[in-house]
Amino acid sequence: MTSIDEDPFFHRREIRDLIVEIAQLQRICIYGGAGITINRSTLSWATMVDTILAPNVRDDKLRYLIIRKLGNLQAASIAAQLFEDSVEYGQTGNYARDRMVDMLRYRIYSRGSWVDGRLAQNIAYLAYSMVSYRNDRSVCLVTPNYDDYLFEALEEIRQNDKVIARQPVAKRPVPIHHPTTSDPLSDKNSTTPAGWLRRVNSKFFSPGSLNLVHLHGRIAAHPDELERYPVVSEADYTTTADITERALCELLRRSSALFVGTSMMDSPLVNALRSTRSLGFQRYALVCTQDKPELKDREYRRLATKRFDQLDVVPIYHDYYIHSAQFLEEVRTAALLPDPNEYKEHAASMRYGSRLTKWWSGWDLRNKDGMEGHQRACHELLRLGLDIVRLTLRAPSSEALKIEMWIRWKPNEKRTMQLWATSTGPWLDPYSMREAVIPTDDEYISVMAFRNGHPTRWPPPHSPIQKGRWKSFLSIPIWYDEQKQGEVPVGVITLASSRSGSDGSLSSDASQTKLSACMPRLRTVAKGIIEPLRAADDHFSRPIDEAIAELNHP
Repeated sequence: MTSIDEDPFFHRREIRDLIVEIAQLQRICIYGGAGITINRSTLSWATMVDTILAPNVRDDKLRYLIIRKLGNLQAASIAAQLFEDSVEYGQTGNYARDRMVDMLRYRIYSRGSWVDGRLAQNIAYLAYSMVSYRNDRSVCLVTPNYDDYLFEALEEIRQNDKVIARQPVAKRPVPIHHPTTSDPLSDKNSTTPAGWLRRVNSKFFSPGSLNLVHLHGRIAAHPDELERYPVVSEADYTTTADITERALCELLRRSSALFVGTSMMDSPLVNALRSTRSLGFQRYALVCTQDKPELKDREYRRLATKRFDQLDVVPIYHDYYIHSAQFLEEVRTAALLPDPNEYKEHAASMRYGSRLTKWWSGWDLRNKDGMEGHQRACHELLRLGLDIVRLTLRAPSSEALKIEMWIRWKPNEKRTMQLWATSTGPWLDPYSMREAVIPTDDEYISVMAFRNGHPTRWPPPHSPIQKGRWKSFLSIPIWYDEQKQGEVPVGVITLASSRSGSDGSLSSDASQTKLSACMPRLRTVAKGIIEPLRAADDHFSRPIDEAIAELNHP
């Protein structure tokens, strides 16, 4: 078990040891739970249940009460039955399910690309890296989620001719599997799922293989032959529980496992873990304590860990949601080394802390001729970016907007962020920058977004109007990767509006297309500010000039 420690997460010895252990596994099953969907779209299971309840229960407060008091699964049963009740004479038996699928499809994929947390992406990079660098490894990705985010991430790497570990990825699409060869909810299904998995086991864990298993159905952005009806209601879960459990047992009997973004409370998963204990395979679970302050108490954590002991799983407690995706990136970094044990060496240049310190040293060189001129140029870049963002959003002149850039500050000395530049600047004293402590400061949305590890809008929908001039915010964490040596989070760029979250350009009802179009522009601005100097640079202006050119000629 990882200890309760005041040291930063990636500086702890036991975390480095776990990174190297996982990086050396020959066969691994990566189980991605609902946290991947939330990280990529902000959609929780409760939100999706609300989506399929809404057509037949119009009262917002009543839907909220049903979901809160009865629970997600029970509320989903109500939604499913209401759809079945609405089937008219002459309509097919699948009409109700088809309507639910269409509503869920729209809800999942209409969010736009502005919500783009890195969990799915980093799982895909880790999987491809492990099987492409050493051809004796195999990876199987497993998810109960309906969405296609994992497959999309895998396909983006493949179709863009990405090179990982000095090897091009395989040209064929990653195979998508289901625990049955037909609809798991079909009465006519006669396929034995465990038998099916045994027959294809040689494909699943043959050297160099990479597979994706959808346990509870699949809703693709564009329907295809591998789409399956989702498991939604209590009746669905009862029908498929045995299928899911046996499928998981077949996988866990033959492979180590890493659990990401899951509470590990689903009965089929718990039963499968219990049934496959003590078989000699390592099993790990990433457990975030960001919204669970009780897990920071030593005795509470000791007792909570006993549950993981029952399941033969090693919990990896981490402080913030951003650590989940970053942990996967660190495993990938170690897995690509000739000897992953090099990652544990104190002076290793590829470790997280070393890469972050190297970035800071290079960035701080931009201030070698004085901070004032450099900071003033960054203010001006933010103003140019703001003009372009305003046009993209079609924001009215009566709506005030601003952009701020927060940067990790002296990360080798402290865990803080500083407000480096703003479109409302410059200020006379560059040393009067606001500073926020990452572990404890909840005053700034930029710090909250950094801890979340994905773009974050504030305030949440239906919140009271915020006090002060700036009433709604969109904050985007920014990563830096020098020559593909491993990404590190180095800052946050924040767009703020003077209008509330209900009627401004950043409202929950604002066009997702407009917000998505803003993201690359904001990231271009951020890149111009956070990029360190290169060896050939003799002035801070080169990254800023490149950003201006890209903004003017996208």
